[in-house]
Amino acid sequence: MHRIHFTSDDLARVRVAATLGPMAETLFSLTVLRGRSGEATFGAWRRRARAGLDSRYAVLGAVLPPGGPSFDLANLAGPGRDFAESAENFLARSRHAVRAELDYYADHHGRVPAALAALVDSPAARRELLSRVESYHQAAVEPH
Repeated sequence: MHRIHFTSDDLARVRVAATLGPMAETLFSLTVLRGRSGEATFGAWRRRARAGLDSRYAVLGAVLPPGGPSFDLANLAGPGRDFAESAENFLARSRHAVRAELDYYADHHGRVPAALAALVDSPAARRELLSRVESYHQAAVEPH
């Protein structure tokens, strides 16, 4: 554990971002969707969101597998004013950056699902993943 000490001048300079953008909020919502805590707060939302999911959204489970680190799409996409800006950021990321993230994923999960492995070399695979995330966003997050 590290202890960080702030002076009053340090605290006066601290700024908290309102959000990391819709892409990050959407990816964070997947953790809440998978969880069980906060039933009073999230139960009705979870039931509505899950009802709209089908096999096309299986890749979301690969992005955020149970019991370990996720494929950090939010970091690769960076903060954006809107979903499209974050999507463009992800599409522009280098093969090396995506490969490094997948290597980290593999170190913790033993393997990388095929749907994610293709992200290194295939712009079409990246666009398909973004399409699934955006579709989920429009159905489960944007209305709220």
